[in-house]
Amino acid sequence: MSSRVTRAEILACLAAAGLVAALLGVTSGYTPWLSPDTGGYVAAATSPEPWGQARHPLFGWILGWLGGPHTRGLPLVQVALYLTGGLALLGALRSYGLSVRAAASLGLSLLGSNLVLLWHNAVHPELLSASLMLLALALAVRLAAGAALATAGVALAAALGLAYLLRPTFLPGIVLLPLLYGLLARLHGPGPVLSRALLLLVLCATPFLANAAWRQAKVGDFNIVSFGGFQMSGMAGLMLSPEVVGRLPSDLRPLGQAILDGRTAAEARGDVIATPLNSRGERSFVSAALGYYDLYARTYDSLLYGVIAPLQGDESWVAWNSRLMRFSVATVRAAPDRYAAWLVGGTARAVGRMVATNVPLVLALALLAPLFAAAAWRRRLPLRPGSAALDVPALLCLTVVYTAAAGALMVVTTFPAARYLDTAGLLLPALPIYAALSLVAGLTRRG
Repeated sequence: MSSRVTRAEILACLAAAGLVAALLGVTSGYTPWLSPDTGGYVAAATSPEPWGQARHPLFGWILGWLGGPHTRGLPLVQVALYLTGGLALLGALRSYGLSVRAAASLGLSLLGSNLVLLWHNAVHPELLSASLMLLALALAVRLAAGAALATAGVALAAALGLAYLLRPTFLPGIVLLPLLYGLLARLHGPGPVLSRALLLLVLCATPFLANAAWRQAKVGDFNIVSFGGFQMSGMAGLMLSPEVVGRLPSDLRPLGQAILDGRTAAEARGDVIATPLNSRGERSFVSAALGYYDLYARTYDSLLYGVIAPLQGDESWVAWNSRLMRFSVATVRAAPDRYAAWLVGGTARAVGRMVATNVPLVLALALLAPLFAAAAWRRRLPLRPGSAALDVPALLCLTVVYTAAAGALMVVTTFPAARYLDTAGLLLPALPIYAALSLVAGLTRRG
């Protein structure tokens, strides 16, 4: 079932990658852009106690090895790694048995993505972690095609581990990449899928367990990094009301009341956006989260850094983050209806933005209607069976698993910010592009 990657395909991929790299240099350049988060990664890497900081020190160490955050070649290195991960995935898909059309569809999705167009020169782990995730996907495909677990499986776990150490929102990949392997392996043919998938699950979890155990020994916190509680507290803080505070555990009520009081004062100053009145003239969090979620997304960081962060006092960051995690979980339990509305509103924002602002996806969808009409008029709609039989199910598995691995935690624990969505929507255009190319092929074939 495997397909041989031809020299012409390799040259075409390299030419396309080179063209994108050149266009990025001409249009936006390769001057490093320090994002608001850059300083946190540098601080973690240079701290005498790196494991007790808000950010994981790995990206800061990488910056140090490359010469610092202002190194002019850094964006070019990031783009090169991203293109390398994409090429590795395309090669794996061809070897697995997918058609040139399917590989080209995914390649066009990657080359035109917001992630590389907008974030290639940001001094931030977003692009690097996504590049490692592409490499992990390529290795999952190789495993499904029969590669050895002792080599490809270990390499997959290493790539995924680095990806979620740099970007903890990739943590669902620990479970989802073994699932992807299992689905693709079952599509490819019979074999001992379940046992290999379980072994792969253990391998994928190993970097997390090793990092968490090390931090437990160093700072008493069994996790990737002490940041999730702080980040999640912004969501919990927006959900608070006097009634919700009253339902919190007694030891957390003073914190909840302090956050509610600070938020109320910030709303009066105009620093935090207040929940708007609904059609009944009431301030309903549920109604706003369902219908006007972007208001909360816009004011999230103002509440988090302007109101909640100053409440830390002299408490250590690890202890403060842990207390905020307890507060956030308790708030969710105290107001499940509000949390449910948050999930629905966040999902709607995520899906809408991943579709409406995804340039390759929008272009493919815009082409589908006229191409479909033309193919229907000429009776060229049926696709030829045979070598392309794996294309749609394999692309669908890749897209669903990757999107869930990259995007699930951002809706569950915080708000889906633009860069999260640009990363999570990376593979979404592949199937629409494939459909458009298939219609073009049907319209242009003879007979």
